[in-house]
Amino acid sequence: MDTNNNIEKEILALIKQEVSLIEYENCLSQLKYNPNASKSDIAFFYAPNMLLCNWITAKHGALLKKILSQNKVGMHLAHSVDVRIEVAPKIQISAQTNINYKAIKTSVKDSYTFENFVVGSCNNTVYEIAKKVAQSDTPPYNPVLFYGGTGLGKTHILNAIGNHALEKRKKVVLVTSEDFLTDFLKHLDNKAMDSFKKKYRHCDFFLLDDAQFLQGKPKLEEEFFHTFNDLHANSKQIVLISDRSPKNIAGLEDRLKSRFEWGITAKVMPPDLETKLSIVKQKCQLNKITLPEEVMEYIAQHISDNIRQMEGAIIKISVNANLMNATIDLNLAKTVLEDLQKDHAEGSSLENILLAVAQSLNLKSSEIKVSSRQKNVALARKLVVYFARLYTPNPTLSLAQFLDLKDHSSISKMYSNVKKILEEEKSPFILSLREEIKNRLTELNDKKTAFNSSE
Repeated sequence: MDTNNNIEKEILALIKQEVSLIEYENCLSQLKYNPNASKSDIAFFYAPNMLLCNWITAKHGALLKKILSQNKVGMHLAHSVDVRIEVAPKIQISAQTNINYKAIKTSVKDSYTFENFVVGSCNNTVYEIAKKVAQSDTPPYNPVLFYGGTGLGKTHILNAIGNHALEKRKKVVLVTSEDFLTDFLKHLDNKAMDSFKKKYRHCDFFLLDDAQFLQGKPKLEEEFFHTFNDLHANSKQIVLISDRSPKNIAGLEDRLKSRFEWGITAKVMPPDLETKLSIVKQKCQLNKITLPEEVMEYIAQHISDNIRQMEGAIIKISVNANLMNATIDLNLAKTVLEDLQKDHAEGSSLENILLAVAQSLNLKSSEIKVSSRQKNVALARKLVVYFARLYTPNPTLSLAQFLDLKDHSSISKMYSNVKKILEEEKSPFILSLREEIKNRLTELNDKKTAFNSSE
């Protein structure tokens, strides 16, 4: 394929053949090729805003990869204000490889900063800890571990720390546990572990996302254990992100759990309504999407606490209005978002409910199944009953047996107790906890659905 400006026309013409005319004219045709940024094996395109970029990535990413790979251009589509499609060159690693931290820093997303992080009562503690860590010359806490459900802003905070550190000319490594594993195996196969150690231990900030996925991989855990010790001994800042607290990461070695808890751990809570509305407004402003106030309020009130789902709702409204050439109003929003409002926690199994409650309260499932006078365990058992009544067809007797209750009449009392706290007393803590458990149930059910559909 030619590498001059005709590449835009050629690629867009191929895309046009594969999608509907209305989608092409209103969305995909807005992609603009940048010849200055592109290379022989990289096609660099710009989308007018982040929301459209994310929509194109989600709906047509596979198609773009297919088209470009057929023309020997591109295999990876990155998420940014631009759509960058590239082929990662095969790198031969030697034990003498010099580490280019300027290259490593590209894993930090420039768009995630402290300035555009929406702060509310749900995440203020996490925000203050992260800022202090990023601004300090020596680690004030080490390590720092932030945990909480999916889509609550943990990755944003991690990248914000990285961006601030880079502004101070610090050496930053930000990596997911999956990429850490891939890199580890690649260096191991090439017998270049000295290069691997230099890459991950000779930095000022080591930022690890999805730390829970280290578990169950003995060789990886062993290497990470030594990497952690080396960084900590040399006063290098370690920040970890996980979807659950260390003690609830099943299968993780105890010595790693203890190290994760050496410094400070903080939970990212689901956003309250006021914070959700602020997030929706900010996402619209950043991406130059204009929504009526009542539509933004509707999104905040009716879409889940997952920030990515809220952003997805904005994308869906904007794109559908574009495709239908319609004015955005509340009626359009209700119609477009109808499927997003479905309660995906419905149809949960007792096992998933137990797991979701346990993760949300930092307990083990086995602890909840046994009667206890501990307040958090007693609350957990009531919540299992509450969600089981909402989402499962299990009869009272089965529930009583599941929780080892001799008197099955206790089930009704436990359910009524939680219902009263939620509907009459409206305890902020229990209301927030309910939303977190629902989010976790949705994640667990979605994973099950994805697994079943692949069979």
